[in-house]
Amino acid sequence: MKRKSIKTVVALLTVMVTSCGEPETVVTNIVHPDGSVTRKLEIRSGEGEIELSDVQVPIDSTWIIRDSLEINEDGDTTWVKRAEKFFTGVDEINQDYLADSSSNSGIKRRTEFNRKFKWFNNEYRFTEVIGNTISNGYPVSDFMNEEELDWFYSPDDVVVDKLSGPDSLRYKALSDTVDDKTDKWIYKSLVSEWIASFA
Repeated sequence: MKRKSIKTVVALLTVMVTSCGEPETVVTNIVHPDGSVTRKLEIRSGEGEIELSDVQVPIDSTWIIRDSLEINEDGDTTWVKRAEKFFTGVDEINQDYLADSSSNSGIKRRTEFNRKFKWFNNEYRFTEVIGNTISNGYPVSDFMNEEELDWFYSPDDVVVDKLSGPDSLRYKALSDTVDDKTDKWIYKSLVSEWIASFA
């Protein structure tokens, strides 16, 4: 039997919503098989025009930026800034993080890209690591094993696919376990932070 080789462009899409304050920023990373990344931002604010220094991700004039306004049926105005930039690899993104001087420069951030080649499948893993904003909390790795951490950090679309796939019962049990352990991790970290603030 002749084996057919198919060249496939793999795009790993991860969506990260950073911060819950204004402006609301959604970061989409399209990761290509060679490790290059097309990074897209959608930034929304109902408070007025968006300043680049207020955005949670480093952004400057090297990005392709488009501004627009959206007005809903009640007459409320939302300022929207969409930005896009191509990075040859995660090292370029990490350099931007190191050079960041915005209001989020105190948060440690980095990206990682790994490839694993297997017999019939190639595994591509893009990771965005954001440092703790709670200084007296616990690392999530204290509460979960390696499989649970993989699930915890998986993008939503991967989770949905696995929960509706052939091993859905196993992944549902794993998801429930991770949810329980996440609640414990958050609770203990918040209590630890509260105790430290009064100590």
